[in-house]
Amino acid sequence: MKDKKIYIFIIVFLVLFALIMYITIGKENVKSQKNELTIILNNNTIFNYSNKNWTKEKEEYIDEYNFKEYSIYLDSKYAGNYYIWNDDQWYLFDQNNNAVNYTEKFLAVKSNYDIKVKEYEVVNNDLTGEAGEIFNKYKIYNQEEITENTKIIVDIDNDGIDEEIYSVSNVFPMFYEPEKVFSYVFMKKDSKIYYMYKYEAEADSYSGCIPQISAIFDSDEDGVSEFALTCSRYSDQEPINSIYRFGNNGFELVISSE
Repeated sequence: MKDKKIYIFIIVFLVLFALIMYITIGKENVKSQKNELTIILNNNTIFNYSNKNWTKEKEEYIDEYNFKEYSIYLDSKYAGNYYIWNDDQWYLFDQNNNAVNYTEKFLAVKSNYDIKVKEYEVVNNDLTGEAGEIFNKYKIYNQEEITENTKIIVDIDNDGIDEEIYSVSNVFPMFYEPEKVFSYVFMKKDSKIYYMYKYEAEADSYSGCIPQISAIFDSDEDGVSEFALTCSRYSDQEPINSIYRFGNNGFELVISSE
């Protein structure tokens, strides 16, 4: 009986010791390991996030990501978990190694915590509203002179109030020759305008890029959204992928593929 009590005492002691060690040391280690994240955007851009730092993966290491399972989002909507493989673009395979076709904007996510990716809809704009001031500035009065004119309506901070994010551009026009080209991405929030991206220059058939939001997510569970912006360049030039963070002072560029 005495040996049994000693045995029980040892077990209870070890359990309590393990619990205390977890609370004092292990819990902090778990926290420090949570911010491990990989974001893959559209083409060959891979961003890694660790210990609150963003880095861009070198292209020569892209093959190391082949045939690994990722959470896949297409046009911001969760499509499922698939294996990925790269050959100038990302291909998807299901659990039975069947190829899965897609045409939407591609986002792959792998993390050791529950990252929040925002789902949103993109709607076409007219020539009025918040974007209308930009069109008036450049004396644009018809849709044929515009190459990008869309709006995203999404609640970025979970306060029950939708924000509006505009992307407008006349870069690479097809049917006319403007004196100046421009690209803007801005957000209307609480009746204020916050610019994420600005570009304007004298007209050049090859300069500039057409910007579009390709993902909205919260990288470290702090309620502050990051925005992946893809800017498409002329012809076969690789698009520029960037991540912006929105805070009290507006948008801040976090990292870019360029």
